[in-house]
Amino acid sequence: MSGLSLVLGSAGPVSAQLSSVVETNTATQKETGFEDGNITPFWTCTTQSPNYGRAATYNGARAMQFYWTQVGYDGTRMDRGAEACSDLKVYKEGWYGFKFLLPSSGYPRDKSAVIAQIFGNGGCSSWAGTLQVKSNELWVDHRGACASATSTRLDTNIARDAWRSVIIHYVVSKANAGRVEVWYNGAGKSTPTYRATNINFASWGTYDGDSLAKIAGNHIGLKFGMYCYDDGHYTTGENRTMYYDNVSQLDGNPSNAFDLVNPNG
Repeated sequence: MSGLSLVLGSAGPVSAQLSSVVETNTATQKETGFEDGNITPFWTCTTQSPNYGRAATYNGARAMQFYWTQVGYDGTRMDRGAEACSDLKVYKEGWYGFKFLLPSSGYPRDKSAVIAQIFGNGGCSSWAGTLQVKSNELWVDHRGACASATSTRLDTNIARDAWRSVIIHYVVSKANAGRVEVWYNGAGKSTPTYRATNINFASWGTYDGDSLAKIAGNHIGLKFGMYCYDDGHYTTGENRTMYYDNVSQLDGNPSNAFDLVNPNG
């Protein structure tokens, strides 16, 4: 990826910060604020009962709730979390925006989970970038193959019961021109909190020039929700709950892309 940018920002009181994002479901954009009480154009994926993702209300505002429990864990990937997907397929460049909230009484402070993924379906078929909660810290991870990742901490203590906004921009490249930029908690657009350059993302599929070839199973996809990968640290009977709002996924890079996916817009 010649660019994989994440823009994260704080939000004020829950009831004052949520906007009514209208559902969009086109070939190039998938977006909803869950105002109509359903999660279309997204659906739950890589999860199974009793875990779930569904439209809900948090503090009077429409949102999407994810729930995971250790009860009945069967050791499979499907039972390690509750996530949502869409059918958006990106071959070169895309954008991704959303808000997330960790409730003080529903999400443990000593556990780890991936809460958003940029997923390379081609090649070794795994994540190329993630946003993670680790013991109530927020981390961004990126990698060019199914190997070790570059990890950077963005927050040492995530505020509870408060919405945090995220914007992700990513560009596919195999030419060692990769870049990762991160803005967190109100950092200005011209002053990213984190930046990495000269990254090679060649292992995520078959290329046609410097874009992923448009063949079956060779695209970048996006997930959000909880992937509770830390099964070695599960506590018997534990539960985890978190919320998302104003989720937007965009293929391409129009001039107003940042505004199109901005969850505070």
